Amino acid sequence: MPKSLKNSLTLLLVVLFLAGCGEKPLFDEIKPIAKSGWHQDSILTFVVDVKSTELQYLPSIKVRHNANYNYANLYLFRTITTDEGLEFSDTVDLTLANDVGKWLGSGIGEVKVMEWGYGRGGLRFTKDEEYTFTLQHGMRDTVLVGIMDVGLKVVEIKQD
Repeated sequence: MPKSLKNSLTLLLVVLFLAGCGEKPLFDEIKPIAKSGWHQDSILTFVVDVKSTELQYLPSIKVRHNANYNYANLYLFRTITTDEGLEFSDTVDLTLANDVGKWLGSGIGEVKVMEWGYGRGGLRFTKDEEYTFTLQHGMRDTVLVGIMDVGLKVVEIKQD
């Protein structure tokens, strides 16, 4: 089986599995990264339409990578903006492999998928409007090879 077909089938299985689990998220989008790599100037943008300021939400970042990725971690610059301007900005260090180089996450073979919460807890939006989340890699390499997809998911936190 050709490698690209195998990778596509793996992604489809992961997406179907995740889609079948739990309730539908407020937002769930995956952006494919070019086979040539993720250029440092390439900023991934996700626009989330928030309908309620009463609820708390849990955003998370998803990364799918293969064994061609040369590092055990991934630095990302993250922002959240509204029409009024910047609401949040920081840098996060995501761990992709353990201390001995074994890839973490789920997946078959050399392709792994990981998901991290955006913060330590829930996020409450202050207005019913569109919030723009951006992600940009902050690694030393200008072009990162081996990152296949990056996504953002936002789910409602159930209040008991």
